Amino acid sequence: MKNILEKLKQETILVLGWKGFVGKNLCDYLEKHEISFFRNNEWDDLRNKEQVQIMFETFLPTLVLNCSGRTYGIAGNVKFPVDLLEENLLIQYNLMTVGFLNNVNITSIGAGCAYPEQERDLTEDDLWNGLPQKDSICYSLTKSMLSLHAMAYKRQYPQSRFNPKVIVPGNIYGPYDMFDLDYAHVIPALVHKAVLYKKNQKSIFEIWGREKAERSFLYVEDFIKAMLLVAINGFKGDTYIYSNPESV
Repeated sequence: MKNILEKLKQETILVLGWKGFVGKNLCDYLEKHEISFFRNNEWDDLRNKEQVQIMFETFLPTLVLNCSGRTYGIAGNVKFPVDLLEENLLIQYNLMTVGFLNNVNITSIGAGCAYPEQERDLTEDDLWNGLPQKDSICYSLTKSMLSLHAMAYKRQYPQSRFNPKVIVPGNIYGPYDMFDLDYAHVIPALVHKAVLYKKNQKSIFEIWGREKAERSFLYVEDFIKAMLLVAINGFKGDTYIYSNPESV
C-alpha cells in the first residue's frame, strides 16, 4: 500500500458520503496516513445536479471517492423500495454526468446484492447473469446501473479523461456500523440480537435467511485498502469484486 498512499498524496481528493459507515472509516484511514482530503458540505444535496456541479467547482477534485447513497438492511429494502430506487438513481446520474464534464477520477461503491443468487462463488461477469433476490431488487438494480453507467462511458468516450470505476464489497463490518435491527446488515444485526438475547434471557435467538445460505465477511479497513487500490490502479469503466474467499 505504500506506493498507493504516496500517489494519493498527489491527488485532490473529495470524499462523498463521509457520514456513513464506509465513509467514516475511509476518512479515518486517510487521516491516519496523513493524506489530505475534502469532505462535501453537509448541506450538499447530491440528488440536485446543480448543487453537484457547484460542489465540483468548489473543491476542484482530481479524485472522488464516492461512498454516498441511500442504504438500508433487508427490512429497509422491503419497506422503502421507492426511496432506494429514486434517490440512488438520481445521485448516481448526477455524479456520473457532472464527473464526466469535470474529467475526474471517480471510484464508487457497488453492492454484492446486485448480483444474482447463485450457489457458487461469483465473478465480476456474473452481474448480468440474472436478477438479484426480490427483497432488495430496487436497491440492487440501482447498483447494477452504476456499473453499467461506468461501462457505457468507457465505450462511448474511450479518450475522455473521465475515469469511473466501481468496487463491490462482500459483507463488510466494523466501526460505525448500524445496529438498528430494522435496518442493520447481518453482522451488526446478529450482535444486537445476541445482546438482547442475553439481556432479556429470551428462549429463541432468531436469525433471518435460508438454511443453506452462505456469506463471506470482510473487515471494513480491508475493503478501504482495496477501494484505494482500485481508485489509483483500476481500469476505466470496470467493476471489481473484493471479498473474503472463505464463507460461513
